[in-house]
Amino acid sequence: MSTSTSSKKADRKGDGAGRKLSTLPPSDAVTRKSSLEPPAPESLAVRRPSVDNRKMSIVDSIPGRSTLIITSAHTQRPNVKYENTYKTEPDKKARSDHLRDCIKDLFEKELNEKTYNKDECSNMSKSLADRLKQRVKALGFGRYKIITVVCIGQREDFNPSIAFTSRCMWSAQFDTFSQHVYKNTSLYALGLVYALYAE
Repeated sequence: MSTSTSSKKADRKGDGAGRKLSTLPPSDAVTRKSSLEPPAPESLAVRRPSVDNRKMSIVDSIPGRSTLIITSAHTQRPNVKYENTYKTEPDKKARSDHLRDCIKDLFEKELNEKTYNKDECSNMSKSLADRLKQRVKALGFGRYKIITVVCIGQREDFNPSIAFTSRCMWSAQFDTFSQHVYKNTSLYALGLVYALYAE
């Protein structure tokens, strides 16, 4: 029995080897080997310059699909480091009378014939605050942080009193603020400007 078993194993090994050789003909093996070889370096050299200057990122836009986005690699801002100036006082000191003139001129120009409307005045107060900040910055107070506040309200017959308060820590030598109140027959407007020197 031992001899018959060994002969059967030998037959099986021979059949298996024969099957392996029969499933991979020489011509087919050469074809598969050539298809698995990496592309020639010349083709990579041609493709690289078009990809080197770009970044590729894959974004999942739709479930089961992906989108390839190619962006320029030169869109990043350079990392610039500035040296300390060690300046403890401004070149041009902010003056409260100049700030008050900015508020007054803007209010008289924009609110001369306006009537109070809750929705309109809410948006107008935001736009006036932005425009007031741009006007103050145009005066050329370098290294100053400018904060502007504009409030518009309706004038009533009984004239309720309204008070605005603010608290902050600042340098009395260089920091300043100014305010102006404008009134017409329908509304009143209060403008506040804070100029804080940033060392």
